[in-house]
Amino acid sequence: MSPNLILIGLFLAFALVAAVFLYRRPRATEHLEEITLNDLRRCIDILLARGYDLGFVVFELPGDQRFIEFSKYVKDENTRGVQLDFPRAPWAEPYYEQVKALLERVGVPYTVEDTPDGPVREFIQVDFSHDVERAAAVARDIFERVFGIGKETRLTADFAYVEAR
Repeated sequence: MSPNLILIGLFLAFALVAAVFLYRRPRATEHLEEITLNDLRRCIDILLARGYDLGFVVFELPGDQRFIEFSKYVKDENTRGVQLDFPRAPWAEPYYEQVKALLERVGVPYTVEDTPDGPVREFIQVDFSHDVERAAAVARDIFERVFGIGKETRLTADFAYVEAR
């Protein structure tokens, strides 16, 4: 058999496996609108309890670029958690150092992950493990103290790769 036929066969097999995986991957199944800061804990709890590995929830201010994102990770059967990802994107530049200062002030450890290309240069990442209460408190602090929004401001919570109940 010629090497070209083998390569073509391997490529087709890989493409078929990738297509099946992507087709079978869970889709975004829940979209909650108009939440308040009082709902942050419940939403993060939904992500941790029902989210797939790399599932996420984005809390957004409607009609505004400002948002924060939490994602779920599953390292093994016993190690699951949520992490905050805050981008150093053009819209976030006025808030980026304030988020870092807030985390330091409240004693929450974080890491900064560089990104190689694109408009987002790096991310602040905070691993909350399964501490939903602390994750919600930090999210609330970012919205109130950094973004300057009031307690009754309406947000949207957009879930992806979270199982519907």
